[in-house]
Amino acid sequence: MTDSSFALFDKYQKAMSNAGMGLWEWNFQTDTITFDVALSKLYEVYDESAPIKLSGQSGEWYLIIHDEDREMMRSLIESAKNDESELNTKFRILLKDGSVKYIRTHAYNIRDENNKVTGLVGLNWDVTRESLLQNDVAKNKIFLEKIMDAIPDPVFVKDCGHNLIFGNQAFENLMGLKRK
Repeated sequence: MTDSSFALFDKYQKAMSNAGMGLWEWNFQTDTITFDVALSKLYEVYDESAPIKLSGQSGEWYLIIHDEDREMMRSLIESAKNDESELNTKFRILLKDGSVKYIRTHAYNIRDENNKVTGLVGLNWDVTRESLLQNDVAKNKIFLEKIMDAIPDPVFVKDCGHNLIFGNQAFENLMGLKRK
């Protein structure tokens, strides 16, 4: 690499880190996953001396993944490994202090000269705040629907195009509708 390439790469690393994003590579032949510095910081397994290397299928990386997401990730990785799909999902990781982070990942398949999948390269970023907000919105929606359903009179809501977007249980009973 030239000096300008190193300078650009250093800027890229800093931009990724500041954006809360990190790069990883999973080599299927050696079963190792390498995190760049930014991803090591995101996962809170940072070591200044070198990029972090974890074992893949044998378990080291899977131990970081939340119990409820582990099998989903195994299945998605296996699909990518078998060239059935690329990896694009959200999952949770467990940090050393017991807290949880939501991670979004996008990865593509690395191929050898015979077009066989030999690994993955991906980008991860923290989507914890957005995920928690989405969870809160979903809980509030359910809560409000329960309140509306407790009203004995029919209540409905239409959008500006006059499309029905909500009807409480009394309205559905009156109109013979079923909630989706």
